[in-house]
Amino acid sequence: MLDLERIYDVYLDKLQEKREEDNKEYKEWFGGSSAGSCYKKQLYKITDVEAAPFDTRTKRLLRLGTIVHKDFEDAITYFEEEFKGEI
Repeated sequence: MLDLERIYDVYLDKLQEKREEDNKEYKEWFGGSSAGSCYKKQLYKITDVEAAPFDTRTKRLLRLGTIVHKDFEDAITYFEEEFKGEI
């Protein structure tokens, strides 16, 4: 039987590896998602401390946030292009 949870988990790991590779040059930057984060979390990021891996549920939840964010980004871009003279 197919283990869809495991298949999706491996896929999310691959997406994260690609994201980390694509953002390597921005490693020391703080992003919008780090706003409001605790000092300890930000310190770990800038001192290059290895983070504990996410569990499968957390990875799915974060992916959902990424998908919804992309939808909002696309909707705003569409609105700007479609109604640029009316805003």
